[in-house]
Amino acid sequence: MSTALDIEGTQDLVSVATLAARTSSVLEKLRDSARSARADDRREPTFTISKAAELVGRTAAAIRDAEKDGRLPEPVRGDNNRRERYTLAQINDMRGVFGTRPYRSADDPCCVVAVQNFKGGVGKSTVAVHLAQYLAIRGYRVALIDCDSQASATTLFG
Repeated sequence: MSTALDIEGTQDLVSVATLAARTSSVLEKLRDSARSARADDRREPTFTISKAAELVGRTAAAIRDAEKDGRLPEPVRGDNNRRERYTLAQINDMRGVFGTRPYRSADDPCCVVAVQNFKGGVGKSTVAVHLAQYLAIRGYRVALIDCDSQASATTLFG
């Protein structure tokens, strides 16, 4: 009788080990596909016309009017004839047309913002990347310099 229990227990262990190995294999394939999908895909933020209007400082109707009269290029339309979302470059072009891009004169000094802390792992790179993205979306020209030897900010930008 103990032999039968030992055989059943061994079979259970084998099936659990097989299941664990298959699960690990599936997880590894999912991780690899996610990494490879992100490696070539640069995910630039895009904006709806209402968000674009808010960022530009005009109404959606003003953007549509500028597109109709040729001051802005006609919007790209999808298969369903709906307008595609705007990229940040298109929004900056709109700011140029409407005169709402943040401006600094040539003799104004550069604004330097540094994020530092002597402790590691406190979110310095994350804060710097989010701040740079926020300022860029608001229309400012931004140069983010990553001094981290681990290149965390560079990795966050893809």
